[in-house]
Amino acid sequence: MPPRRSKTKKGSNDRVSPQKRATATTAPRKGICATYAFTVSGNQEEPDGSPLGYNRTTQASKWNAPSRKYEDWKNFVVGAFLRANPQVKPTSWKPLTLEKEQTARVSLVVHWHNGIHADLDNVLKGVLDALFTNDKNVDWLKAEGEMAKDGKGRMEVVVLIIRSEN
Repeated sequence: MPPRRSKTKKGSNDRVSPQKRATATTAPRKGICATYAFTVSGNQEEPDGSPLGYNRTTQASKWNAPSRKYEDWKNFVVGAFLRANPQVKPTSWKPLTLEKEQTARVSLVVHWHNGIHADLDNVLKGVLDALFTNDKNVDWLKAEGEMAKDGKGRMEVVVLIIRSEN
């Protein structure tokens, strides 16, 4: 006989917050030195639009329309991050700089505005480009995408900064 499935109460919220999802599967709590959570609503062109994805920018293409749109998107993400985390004082034009002994873990949940949207991995790359001066010490990533039930595109992001034990 197969095991019985547990029933959830009708109408109960069985979704776990992005912050809890990120911390539940990461390093031991003793190493976490900072947690940043924020939501990006829409994009810089549409308040209910889907998040935008990475656009490869070279020196020659720096001023073309897709590259400018991508730069504006990254600035939009940084603005949402700084509004939600006013205690962060950027030391460069990107808000997060990891020290040598630090790593970061990033969790992302995207709620797509409509059936037309960027690839999830490209959205994640855009967020990393926007937030980190150097993202090579980001050692854990999680991304989920789903259609927005309310029709409003948004992105929920949680960043954990972890100090390595050396």
